[in-house]
Amino acid sequence: MNQALWEDFAPSKRCDWVDQLRGWAVLVMMEVHCVNVWLNLTLRPDWLNYLNGLVAPSFLMCAGFSLVLSTFRSDGTLRPFKDSFKRYLFILGCAYALHAPGLTLAEWTVLATQQKWRELFKIDVMQCIVYSLLILQGLARALKRPRIFTLVALALAVYIPLISPYIWAHGMADGLWLPVRGLFNGNLDRGVQALFPLFPWFSFVSFGAFLGGAYRWARQEQDAEGKAAWTEGRFLAMLFVLGLALWAWGSYAKAQWLWKGTWTQDPLTNAWLLNGQWTWDELKRLHNTTLPSVADRLG
Repeated sequence: MNQALWEDFAPSKRCDWVDQLRGWAVLVMMEVHCVNVWLNLTLRPDWLNYLNGLVAPSFLMCAGFSLVLSTFRSDGTLRPFKDSFKRYLFILGCAYALHAPGLTLAEWTVLATQQKWRELFKIDVMQCIVYSLLILQGLARALKRPRIFTLVALALAVYIPLISPYIWAHGMADGLWLPVRGLFNGNLDRGVQALFPLFPWFSFVSFGAFLGGAYRWARQEQDAEGKAAWTEGRFLAMLFVLGLALWAWGSYAKAQWLWKGTWTQDPLTNAWLLNGQWTWDELKRLHNTTLPSVADRLG
């Protein structure tokens, strides 16, 4: 089996290790929602918090990876969008139902409150997945060429976390129409706080699409002899090196990415600002939105 992993150039029909990653993510997700409920915050070890923080990125990255393989055929043409669109609508319906006022007519009418209606539009991980996939589907059908789409997905994966801290700045996107407000950041607005806004979470889906495009080129496209460009072992080795590099750089850079500069005091508010822009509380809130933090979790 190991020899075939390194020597078999037969094109891949299905990526088993992505299915395994989804399975492990489901198991850890169950642990997150069970163990975290019972463990006191002070008793949670750092390694457990780090592991728990990899669940959502794993689901998002797998979604982007699968999008490429299910959207582009092996010859580079596009599959019809109608089947995917039906699945997206179903997932989106489930996502909003989870934040609905309740399951009975009374909870939707006489027992409903203004705040319950607002909570209906909270952006959670399922909404983030669907909206991210819709954006990437639009790009795929606009660009039509899988290799160009792969490069654009990589560019988005880098660009989104570069601008995310600025999208999270105080007052940004406040007052926008509530159903779209949470797509921008997780700042509290009208009592609603998005859990998975597109900035920076769309980056994980985009990077997954980049990996899916790379896998499609290396393992599914065929040459004149019907062989793939790489073996599965070679691709996984490349993936390991890339992941190790992302993790190492992200772990090193994330602690100081936003914290370099000079602290000055605003003469009007007396608040201390880093580089005349970030307050201490903002910096603590923004640490998960930066490029090194995203790279760390992707790695």
